[in-house]
Amino acid sequence: MSVRIEIEDAPDQATQDAVSDGLSRYNVAQVGPDPSSPPVWIVARDAEGAVIGGLQGVVLWTWFFVVCLWVDDAARGAGLGSTLLRTAERAAADRGCRNAYLNTFSFQAPDFYRRQGYEVFGKLEGFPGDNSQFWMRKRLADG
Repeated sequence: MSVRIEIEDAPDQATQDAVSDGLSRYNVAQVGPDPSSPPVWIVARDAEGAVIGGLQGVVLWTWFFVVCLWVDDAARGAGLGSTLLRTAERAAADRGCRNAYLNTFSFQAPDFYRRQGYEVFGKLEGFPGDNSQFWMRKRLADG
């Protein structure tokens, strides 16, 4: 078989779909369909309705992945991040998740997540610069 390898900065949608659909078909063949649900969005607003924090997550099989969690500087230190995370974890458990995971950088919030019951299961040093990236997980429910 003759194969041509190319670097493409902006492949067309059909090429992107071929790669992601191929991987999805393989995954389903190995572990069954992913009972995905819509993304989980938890949003905090101030009295005027301005967004002062939020969390986005996705359900993958029985795992909940925290894509991002942000709290405005002016709202930090009052427990809003913890409330957002707990709310998301309950929503994830209601959707059948037994575990949660995320990644964070040393300049972001690894200590915050540790206080919320997350444990480090992976660390990449020197990324970026002198910082580290941590992968963390937490058991949500027995199962």
